[in-house]
Formats: sequence, structure tokens, C-alpha cells
Amino acid sequence: MAKRLLLAEQDRSRWDRTAVVAGVELVGRALRHAPDHPDRYVVQAAIAACHALAPAYDRALTLELSGPQAAHLRSRAGLPA
Repeated sequence: MAKRLLLAEQDRSRWDRTAVVAGVELVGRALRHAPDHPDRYVVQAAIAACHALAPAYDRALTLELSGPQAAHLRSRAGLPA
């Protein structure tokens, strides 16, 4: 069985960039379909897309969210408030 690697441990140069781009395009399409009310999977996929596009784990886009919007996004993603 293959060893599981955390994102921070992965060699991003070995990732299939064509697959990453295709996935990001699908996330964009899903966000455009319901921009005001994305479901939890679309929110989770958008977060994953931000990490996939970053050149390194420690350079992934991170957002500090607070207030009602943050609670709403966490709720939509199925995360604790």
C-alpha cells in the first residue's frame, strides 16, 4: 500500500498540472452556477483549488474570515463555526 503524504510533504512538481487545471475549471463552473449559495462540496473544492494552485504548501492562499460571512462559509462547507 502506498504511503499517504500530507500536503506539506508532497512534491508538487510531480502533480498532473493538466488535471489540476481541469479541476479548477470545474470549481469555477460550479461557483458560477450558484454564486450566492454554493453547496458545501463546492466551498470545499474551492478551498482545495486554492491549495492546488499554490507553488508550495506554505504559500497557499489563506484568508482570515470573521463575522457573519465567515460563519456562513464555514456552515456551507460543513465546518464548525
